[in-house]
Amino acid sequence: MATQLCWCGGALAPSVHPEYGTCSVCGTLVLQRLPESGELKGYYGIDAYWRGEVVNVSGYPSIDERARRDFGDRIPVWWRILKRYSNSTHSLLEIACSHGGFLAYAREQGVNEVVGIEVDEGTCRFAMEHFNLPHVAPGLFPDVSLPRTCFDAIVGFDVFEHFRDPEAAAKALERLLAPGGLILLQTPCYRGEDKAWEQFRPAEHLFLFNEENIRQLMARAGLEVTATFDGMFPDDMYVVCRRASELSRSARMLDQLRAITPLRRKATKAERRAAAARKG
Repeated sequence: MATQLCWCGGALAPSVHPEYGTCSVCGTLVLQRLPESGELKGYYGIDAYWRGEVVNVSGYPSIDERARRDFGDRIPVWWRILKRYSNSTHSLLEIACSHGGFLAYAREQGVNEVVGIEVDEGTCRFAMEHFNLPHVAPGLFPDVSLPRTCFDAIVGFDVFEHFRDPEAAAKALERLLAPGGLILLQTPCYRGEDKAWEQFRPAEHLFLFNEENIRQLMARAGLEVTATFDGMFPDDMYVVCRRASELSRSARMLDQLRAITPLRRKATKAERRAAAARKG
């Protein structure tokens, strides 16, 4: 059996959790045994994962409940962050779009073309039927077929830690990014927690990053992390990326300024009322 290495090629040393190793080069936490692609496809089924594992093991609402509730909290917040960094978004790709609510919301806000990706065909059908979405592609990113070759904005909320090959995923993000485009991610940020940290989930979290090593990873893909800041939840961070070759000094500084400018991190009363008024 081959020895598991980090995405950067570094050897793994023991970590605070017995099932993860710490990269001796970049410090990324890496699951000691990565699942095969077929295992991942079987794991993320709509019934097995979104109505089973998520509810019975993680204690979160099912995909059916989330399709209603997320409009009253995370969806308007994610949209607000995206708009802060991207003034003109005509095409949007969401990796791991779940029920598809964020894509539907973005379309309501004026995005011309929205495209989603989900591992399981059943989840794709749910998103397309529930929110009348034209394109939700099945498969493990980046091995998916998409209706466009590039997008003004690419988002991935709570997905980057699930990729079996994060370097290949980062390079695919760069290829799919339109000139002047934006990538917005939300992913756990390891800050030295002990083995009881909630984000140690060996069944699904394969790589766990911090602000520095995710910068190193994106740089290998030709991307520059222009801003990182606290996520919506305490364990998370937001990561803003742009194509490195296109960045000017002023654009870089503007993103850094945006990251430290106060932003409402919760839905407003009006947004919550609008969410409650939606049909389920």
